[in-house]
Amino acid sequence: MTREQVPFEAVAETDDPLELEHLRKALALEGIPVLVNDRWGGTASALTDGLTHPWWALAVPAPERTRAAQVVAEERRSLALHADEDARAAEEESASVQGEGARTSNNA
Repeated sequence: MTREQVPFEAVAETDDPLELEHLRKALALEGIPVLVNDRWGGTASALTDGLTHPWWALAVPAPERTRAAQVVAEERRSLALHADEDARAAEEESASVQGEGARTSNNA
């Protein structure tokens, strides 16, 4: 019995490890198999491309590429919508931690 091989095609690239995890999980929740290829910038990349940091390419089975592209676009929209909220929450948390530090040092 032979097994048909299905080619995988790139559907997204990212240099953000958190976005990578969000995209991978969103695709998995939709039942779309995903391969994550690590791409690391090294000395040669720095000289030729200026790339000195890691990035990742996500690939999916060719027949699933259109649906996967829609999932990726939707997840990226969702991440962008929440980015402002997350930044505000981080600023508020940072301000409250700094405020607590000031109160602690004043009480010492």
